[in-house]
Amino acid sequence: MLPDVEQLEQQLALMQRQLQFVQEVARIGFWTWEVTTDIITWSPELEIMLGLEPGHLSGKSFDQYTQLVHPDDRSGLEQAVQHALSTASRNYRTEHRMIREDGTIMWFDVHGRITYTADNQPLRIIGMAQDVTGHRQREEALKKFFDILETATESVTTAPIATGTIDYVNPIGAQLLGYSREEMIGLKVVDLFAHEPAYVEALMVQCIGQGIWKGELDCRHKDGYALPVHLSAHVLYSLNGQPEKLVGFVRDLTEQNQHETELRTFQTLVENAPDGIVISDAQGIAFYVNPAYERLVGCSAAEIYQRDTIPFLPPEEVERVIPVVTEALLTRGTWRGTQTILRADGSRFIAENTIFPIVDDQGQIQRVISIVRDITEQKQRETQLRTFQTLVENSPDAIVISDLENIVRYVNPAHRYLTGLDRSQVLHKNALLFLTEESIVNKQAPRRNDILQHGLWRGELIVQRIDRQQIVTQATIFLIQDEQGNPIQFSTILRDISEQKRQEAERAALQQQVIDGQQAAIRELSTPLLPIGDEIIALPLVGTIDNIRALQVMESLLEGVARHRATIAIVDITGVSLVDTYVAQALVQAAQAVQLLGAQVVLTGIQPQIAQTLVHLGVNLQGIVTQSTLQAGIAYALGRRERYNYDRRRSTA
Repeated sequence: MLPDVEQLEQQLALMQRQLQFVQEVARIGFWTWEVTTDIITWSPELEIMLGLEPGHLSGKSFDQYTQLVHPDDRSGLEQAVQHALSTASRNYRTEHRMIREDGTIMWFDVHGRITYTADNQPLRIIGMAQDVTGHRQREEALKKFFDILETATESVTTAPIATGTIDYVNPIGAQLLGYSREEMIGLKVVDLFAHEPAYVEALMVQCIGQGIWKGELDCRHKDGYALPVHLSAHVLYSLNGQPEKLVGFVRDLTEQNQHETELRTFQTLVENAPDGIVISDAQGIAFYVNPAYERLVGCSAAEIYQRDTIPFLPPEEVERVIPVVTEALLTRGTWRGTQTILRADGSRFIAENTIFPIVDDQGQIQRVISIVRDITEQKQRETQLRTFQTLVENSPDAIVISDLENIVRYVNPAHRYLTGLDRSQVLHKNALLFLTEESIVNKQAPRRNDILQHGLWRGELIVQRIDRQQIVTQATIFLIQDEQGNPIQFSTILRDISEQKRQEAERAALQQQVIDGQQAAIRELSTPLLPIGDEIIALPLVGTIDNIRALQVMESLLEGVARHRATIAIVDITGVSLVDTYVAQALVQAAQAVQLLGAQVVLTGIQPQIAQTLVHLGVNLQGIVTQSTLQAGIAYALGRRERYNYDRRRSTA
């Protein structure tokens, strides 16, 4: 056996080797500070950790030692040592950083034990310094990770798999569901979702089996409503590889869903817009067109995208428009104007184009959007409207537009010449105010319902001017309808026909004079009165005698007797083929009227059939002398005049 001393030395050597191994593994070093001599002795392990050669620090003072300490930690180290020495403490402990030879920084956990002299004065400090750089780095990393979790914009929660209850939630996670963090801790995971618990539990089992699960779910807000979220769930494993916790990263999809809904809305609007929409790059090369633009130019989107130039602009339009558009986009941010667009088949149409850019954060144009509207028909309608407006404004006829309540909305200049009223005196007034009371009382004015029913009225209306003069007008009133056939307005055209009426009256008067003259001539021809001699007249009748002619016979006969002072009036009816009761009575009445004037009627030329008619009718011819022929009648009249003259001479003799 070895002597006891040798055994002790061997054991001591073994213990030193074990201590050295422990120091290397635990990264521990020792030091001794002789307080009275201010000399520090370092273990080689500590010097090696600082990147120094063994023995490099031996014999250094405390101030030299502090030069290796990080500047930010020196005052703290000195205060800790001085406090321990001044309070007669046996131990002190501090953590501080030290700077290695290569400039890197290490953290040390330093323990010191103070020994004192018999009179209680500090003698030396024996200390141990352990490299805790890795631990502090892990702590700092963990703190950074925790800070990230605490300040994350997404919800983060953790739950032990064994309990299925929340044991951590970051602030945004609690805020997202309307809870405080304290309220959420301890809640079951399945209760935080607006789904059946069995469904959520099945997803948890799937996540545990696969290590991860991602998808969209609905969380249940504290207020009860469902909140759409995207969940990314992960499994945390223990050191022995067993699933230990579930970590959930939850992102609120409400705003995203709203944006997606808005995007779909805008996309639907663009796809179904009646106007053509083109999205092009900064060089004007199109990479999107909507269906309306395809229809406008008669070309598919695929064919448009293949073009390496600005599509469907004629060369002259490119030269004219592009510089103007570019300047407008750079200065005002938008351009609106008309262009001529070339269709795929070579035809052209007029388009109203609104162009505006989409710029990046630096203000550089990234996209250019064009909204194209075919205004060819609009331009044609505008041209027609200007044409009709010019016609209306220059029409010699007064034109009035009124609403369905007869309130005037427009009058042309000719209306002023007709009525003497300015537009300001007419607009917003009732259209019937310009008619005379005669037109309204006599119901000459058109009825509103009649125009609504028939759509048109024509007639004469008397318009009263501002100077009270009355103007006769030819009025045409018709209904104006919209595209669906609904009545919207009345249009009235008034033409001054006063002069026409005056001329018509003059023509009528002149015509009446002619008619009267003609009738007089006809009467003279139909009832010719012939003076045969002194005091003898003859009235030969030819043709048919009707009521009117019978009256003319009486008038002519009486007028002739009075004018010629006749004593005998011969009425010859040789040329009369028919005599009815009225005519026979008229002849008798004429004879009686002539007798009242003191003359004798001689009726000649009675035909056999007329004589038969007169007898059959029982006509009383008393007081009328009848002769067979006109010659016999004349002879009778002359003979009677001779006898009358003879008798008058005898009476005077």
